[in-house]
Amino acid sequence: MLKGTDGTLLVVFEFDDDECKSVSNDGGHTLKWSIPNFSSRLCSPLSSRGFGIDGMLNVLRIDKKETAAGGIEYVVFVFNRTNIFPPHSLSLVNSRGEVFGVAPKKEDNSALFLFAKGADLHKAIGPVDDTLHVTLVFHKTMNPLEMLNNMPKPSEGGMDEIAESKNSAPKTAMVGKSAYVVVSDDL
Repeated sequence: MLKGTDGTLLVVFEFDDDECKSVSNDGGHTLKWSIPNFSSRLCSPLSSRGFGIDGMLNVLRIDKKETAAGGIEYVVFVFNRTNIFPPHSLSLVNSRGEVFGVAPKKEDNSALFLFAKGADLHKAIGPVDDTLHVTLVFHKTMNPLEMLNNMPKPSEGGMDEIAESKNSAPKTAMVGKSAYVVVSDDL
């Protein structure tokens, strides 16, 4: 909003022509955010339209920061009101399909930050097309309740086999310093 010279308030509406496409598949959920005319955008910050994942409204965001050396750096990240995210990865892609920035998946439910130097980003997207594509992938994780549905069923031996399995020690697997009970060897 701007204040006019004669004391009137001028309201300026700016409509973005960016586009978000969302695709769900067996591997998880992918969001592709396309930002045309990226060089002319005000990225302090620039946010995508909201999108829902697992009942939570999320937003992709690009911030433009000045570095200590006087250059420009862009920071790309996803956020929501809880700051808890399923495992996800981020990548920057130009219109030719070339990936020039990646933040690989983390398993700790925290947000990823993808940093790109301004000169490298503008060189990668090119002055002619000037479209930045951000790809966000939420990776599918197994629901522990699904494991119960996939448990092996006792063979025709019936209750005898179940009684034998109760008397034997359960199989365990060590992951880091934690021990987990192995429900099925074929997982």
